[in-house]
Amino acid sequence: MTRQYTQPEAGPVIEEQGSAPQQESARHFTIQVAAYLKEKDAARYVKMLHEKGQDAFYTRAGKGAKTWFQVKISSFPTKTEAQAFGRKLKNKGIIDDFYVANYDALSKRR
Repeated sequence: MTRQYTQPEAGPVIEEQGSAPQQESARHFTIQVAAYLKEKDAARYVKMLHEKGQDAFYTRAGKGAKTWFQVKISSFPTKTEAQAFGRKLKNKGIIDDFYVANYDALSKRR
């Protein structure tokens, strides 16, 4: 599967469909820090996280009546590393909360 890269005004969007590209198979986890119904809200939060030095992006999830824009940060080879990084950001006050999500589901960056 190929990955197409473009960057919207406030950060990349990744649509969740299929499996991760082969070159990123070593990165299995990410941390999700927020989810919004409005894309502009997700983009604004990604921009703020970028300003704080974070590798943030958002994904588009859901079909039908509701689409969620999930804000995520970085990728990690293990769940333990993702949890430790999330706790570090939370302790520093950069994020309010997080949960570890699978990075493998990310297939296309736009």
